[in-house]
Amino acid sequence: MTAIVTGVHVFPCSFQQQRFWVLDQINPGAAVYTMPAAYKLRGALDPAALEAALDRVVDRHESLRTVFRLEGEAPVQVVRAHERMVLPVTDLRARPTAEREEAAAAAYQEMVNRPFDLAKGPLLRASLFRLEESEWILAIVVHHIAADGVSMGLLFAELERCYIALARGETPDLPALPLQYPDFAVWQRKQAESSRMQRQLAWWRERLAGPLPILDLPADRPRPALQSFRGARRSVAIPVPLAEAIRELGRREGATPFMTFLAVFQVLLHRHAAQDDVIVGVITSGRQRHELEPLIGLFLNTLAIRTDLAGEPTFRELLGRVRDASLGALENQDVPFDRVAEAVAPAADRSRSPIFQAGFQLLDGMGTDFALPGLAVEPFRSAKDSAPFDLTLFLFGGDTSGGLRATLDFNTDLFDADTADRLLARYVTLLESIATDPGCPVSRLPLLPDAERRRLLVEWNDTAAEYPRAATFSELFRRVVAEHPDRVAVEAGTARISFAELDCRADRLAAWLESQRIGPGALVGVCLQRGPQLVPALLAILRTGAAYVPIDPAYPAERIAWMLEDSRAALVLTEPALATMLPHSGATAVVLDESAWPRGAGTGAPAARQTERATPDGLAYVIYTSGSTGRPKGAMIHHRGLVNYLWWAVRAYDAAAGEGAPVHSSIAFDLTITGPFSAPVAAAARLPKAE
Repeated sequence: MTAIVTGVHVFPCSFQQQRFWVLDQINPGAAVYTMPAAYKLRGALDPAALEAALDRVVDRHESLRTVFRLEGEAPVQVVRAHERMVLPVTDLRARPTAEREEAAAAAYQEMVNRPFDLAKGPLLRASLFRLEESEWILAIVVHHIAADGVSMGLLFAELERCYIALARGETPDLPALPLQYPDFAVWQRKQAESSRMQRQLAWWRERLAGPLPILDLPADRPRPALQSFRGARRSVAIPVPLAEAIRELGRREGATPFMTFLAVFQVLLHRHAAQDDVIVGVITSGRQRHELEPLIGLFLNTLAIRTDLAGEPTFRELLGRVRDASLGALENQDVPFDRVAEAVAPAADRSRSPIFQAGFQLLDGMGTDFALPGLAVEPFRSAKDSAPFDLTLFLFGGDTSGGLRATLDFNTDLFDADTADRLLARYVTLLESIATDPGCPVSRLPLLPDAERRRLLVEWNDTAAEYPRAATFSELFRRVVAEHPDRVAVEAGTARISFAELDCRADRLAAWLESQRIGPGALVGVCLQRGPQLVPALLAILRTGAAYVPIDPAYPAERIAWMLEDSRAALVLTEPALATMLPHSGATAVVLDESAWPRGAGTGAPAARQTERATPDGLAYVIYTSGSTGRPKGAMIHHRGLVNYLWWAVRAYDAAAGEGAPVHSSIAFDLTITGPFSAPVAAAARLPKAE
């Protein structure tokens, strides 16, 4: 379909254009859909010739003069008659020298972020910034719907040829184009229903059948409900010998450099996400026909390379799988990605890209070589701060040395720059590991760089700290009693118990427990609510050298019975309201009154102060696991470990070092020990060391 209306030509959109038009409707003006490029120019520049050269390029390619509108239910492309291209010049020389380049960079960033209006155009914007008499920055931004990566190289190549001719006063001599982008769009639409296209589409349906894996990488933040495309990039150099070693490995295995470096990236994703089914999106030029090679326009296509990493393959074996998957995808690359996505029909999820969440592109030897006579030309900083996927790894080459630069674009909603740096460093480490031993299973390839391995295994594990290794908790408690006997130790409702009174209650109960043959090696159950008798009961058990088994009164009877049976507790300290609820077992229930004294044991006179029978290496308590993996298991905590934790806790928690700490959960929850035990330890830590 072609229509001519008052000097404009109307054509159907290509499938690629339609995709970007739909994306723009979902996220109007998003900078993720722009193609920016900027160069610093030093020397005698002719701005008028540069403007005229850019005008020639825009006049030559209809894609750069195209806008889009909706007709019926589908967008169409409208090719406008050429209007003279203006190259605005911003003179920054009035600013302080140190501020000029940053001002140009900010203006360039604004060019990238400023939304394009696909219905009004233009879809190419350019600016020239003057920093010095002979120093300039040329910035060009094109909407992705009008150009792709190859197109940007063509644009600057033609800009160079036209500038050289015009600066000399000559007419640019560029070969006639065999066709224009709209011709490709019309042809592509006609081919869409051909038998060849249907066969390729059937291949993709089979390749992407079944539930598609969602790449679930460990992220620094939860994934937002709506993908924002906010991004950043980090880079690292891949040394020449290493890059060449990987290329040579690929040659030996019958794989291209693209396949080999992609396979390494898939290993990285496989290891980080712990997934065997990995899909990575890769970009192809979409210019299978030679007539398309000189055209500026959106031809690129996206291929989903799905690789199975199950079965502990060696890297050599994996490379064979990636080679086969890549060849199959390339043989069926004529189908536009949007048609594949429609056929596969993954569930709609606006928090992530469909089908795949990671991309890969090897641009080895495809760098833009832009040069102008009499000028030193160098790329200016990137203004790209968007990311279409969670992660995209680019490998840039182009120089004669053979080295590569790995650049990782990452979604900043998910990942920090430090995380991106670690991923890049690990990619390089994988390259080194694979170059050394390609026969190693990918699950066992060294992944961590030496510096990170040392940080994880040595530096972060260097946690040695001083604490009273030879003391037990009850010894530390006695020091506080001697120094502050009248201070409040426990508050429970209206009850207030001083350190001296608490010490006395614990001593009395400890003496009684010893009379019941409770001592080192014995276990005593504690099934008490949080109240005045809880702390003296725990302290008394510890003083005898026995260990306590905390039991939550809310536990099911079956769990309590198992804990008592498994621990072989001789006694269970409890209270009247709970005594009748305890299951029958070999443990004798001992009911305590409000002062933590066994009922029925007589009042008796307060016992003499007890000798400390606990030792640092003796058991302090046995706490049972949840039993989620089977029956609950008792974890044995020794006095030295208890004191070590509490000594750390009083420094880590402000509450522990202040007026006190609440006991707000069951004592059968391990961290609850911070409540009743940390405040005395905090007080002991502030006392002068005993001689």
